[in-house]
Amino acid sequence: MPLPPTDEQSRIVAKVDELMALCDQLETQQQKRRTLQNHLRHATLQAVANSQSSHELQENWLRLEANFGQLFSAPDDVEDLRKLLSELAIYGALDSNLLPTDISVLDSYLETLSSKKTGKRFAKINKINEEVSLPSGWRWILLEELLAGSESGWSPKCEAEQRRGDEWGVLKVSAVTWGEFKPEENKRLPISLEARPLCEVMPGDFMLSRANTAELVARSVIAPEGCPTKLLMSDKIVRLSFLDERLKPWANLVNNSQYARAYYKDRATGTSDSMRNVSRQVIHELPIPLPPLEIQELIFASLQKLMSICDALEEKTKFRLSLAKNMAVASVAALIGIAIEQEEEPMKAPQTELVAPVRLGTTPDVKAQAPLATILARHNGEMSAKDLWQRFGGEIDAFYAQLKTEVTYGWLLEPAPAEMLEK
Repeated sequence: MPLPPTDEQSRIVAKVDELMALCDQLETQQQKRRTLQNHLRHATLQAVANSQSSHELQENWLRLEANFGQLFSAPDDVEDLRKLLSELAIYGALDSNLLPTDISVLDSYLETLSSKKTGKRFAKINKINEEVSLPSGWRWILLEELLAGSESGWSPKCEAEQRRGDEWGVLKVSAVTWGEFKPEENKRLPISLEARPLCEVMPGDFMLSRANTAELVARSVIAPEGCPTKLLMSDKIVRLSFLDERLKPWANLVNNSQYARAYYKDRATGTSDSMRNVSRQVIHELPIPLPPLEIQELIFASLQKLMSICDALEEKTKFRLSLAKNMAVASVAALIGIAIEQEEEPMKAPQTELVAPVRLGTTPDVKAQAPLATILARHNGEMSAKDLWQRFGGEIDAFYAQLKTEVTYGWLLEPAPAEMLEK
């Protein structure tokens, strides 16, 4: 062990104490800054959510957009923005350009649905207390009015391990909890038991959990096309059948919103927050803000563009955190005179040959978060995608997300798909 003289030891200890005190001070400052940032972000998002007119909504949104960099510094922060966008979407406040529609259009459609309805009615109420004022041409209705029926699955005693190969499996609640269908969340059905095909999950199935934590109970997913076969719903999973299949995406958006989370949390039963239950009556009685189908399509198009911006913003926060970490390591190495080895992840190779030229569209404002357009503006407004990616300096996923965002805003012209060659 290297042992310096006693006087040198004292000087080293004093310097270490001094540096540790500075680290403590910096940590305290960072915590205070983070707390203030969280308060400011929540207040800004709340102002957008509580806007009373399209003009006020536009002003509050522009204020939010102008301060993205100051309000969002970690990937988790962006989730708050995604939730807000979904909330605005279900109330028709996401796009101020939506034109009012004649309520008779929706009423006629609802009458057609009602004429198809047969079987048991689970909802015990008929009148809805309107939660929020909706745009012209919309109505508050019960989820019941959109459903042909519902059914739960089967919960035999299964083996703890996941199914293998072509075996049957029974889905766990976690398969339908996280916003997308997770078929790997299953338990193996013993070979001694015969499967019940009526409980098998099929593409397009709308499923939700009737038992989960207070925060997650009744969250829903739609099984995608090409989902694995031989997976059975458990009795804690409910499948809803719709009178019109086109209503599933909108019902899924509303059912997973913060508004619906509060609805289910208030009505769930059970003594522990770790396991709450909702009945099919509660599920069928969920009030739904419903626009005509064509308005739903327009809202989803707007929401998709804004979610792409969220994806790019999340990648930026990851890049900033990585950069800050590298700078901190380099600073410590410079202070102590010893290089600190870091495990570097290999840069992801693009799945396409970046041969398409990328061209400048509308020149962005100087305050806009448009690094790719800024690079192009300095290079005669055109550059190959590969050169642009290399000058951007981030990983390929971050580059694609940023490219998509700037194309959405019109700052970049959309590259020709035919020129993006698959490897």
